[in-house]
Amino acid sequence: MKEDMGMDLTYIMYWRAKEIALEELREKPSASYGKLPAYIHVMNTSYPGSHIRVKKNADNEFLYIFVALTSFIQGFDHCRPVIVVDASHLRGLYNGTFVAACTMDEAGHIFSLAYGVLDSEKDASWSWFFENLKEAYGERKDMCVVSDHVFYTMAKSYSKTEFHKLMEKVKAVDARVKNYLELADYDMWSRSYAPIHRGWTLTSNIVESINVALNEAECTRMKVIPASEYIYTVQYKDKHFLVCRKETNALAMHFS
Repeated sequence: MKEDMGMDLTYIMYWRAKEIALEELREKPSASYGKLPAYIHVMNTSYPGSHIRVKKNADNEFLYIFVALTSFIQGFDHCRPVIVVDASHLRGLYNGTFVAACTMDEAGHIFSLAYGVLDSEKDASWSWFFENLKEAYGERKDMCVVSDHVFYTMAKSYSKTEFHKLMEKVKAVDARVKNYLELADYDMWSRSYAPIHRGWTLTSNIVESINVALNEAECTRMKVIPASEYIYTVQYKDKHFLVCRKETNALAMHFS
């Protein structure tokens, strides 16, 4: 900005200018929530038979929303009875969590079943979401819901009392999942049952980060071609280097 227009502005001035521009384009976040009743009315009118629910607090303020359109509900009869639920955090003034439930159709394509916005990843909001999911889709033979929310909460719990309270919730949904986790041995994945102290390390994310770096390095690996016992050609991208060994047990690199 200083080079292009000769304006010497601070970071906070840039930030405020950006916020003003975004407000001009999108209006204030509170105004967007104010349009929610009209949005729900249009959705119910356009898609009759949909399962759309909103929960408010005692002060009539928005808490959660659940949306399962009638086309989603009808299409589930032609999909696999496996529902995958996941969430991502929303950024903005009010934060919150966006939750999506999906499955796969008979051709192996992703098929959306429901979506919603919750206040956070707390048990109360998630229970409300799953209650509406069950109300919208009912139960099918061999139906299974896949979600890592409760599992990770159990895995991170410090006390065995809290761990078993969460395990009872899992049992109430599907006893088969509880039996499977028992066979996997609690001390292999639960912090409260771990025989050693492993702190916050509960996933393989650090290894995945290294794998990403290694995969990137794989694409730019140098290629070494021996020309003789003492001379090698090194190819790196579009460059070529000549490496000369003065002795068989030492390297002295000369680039050209």
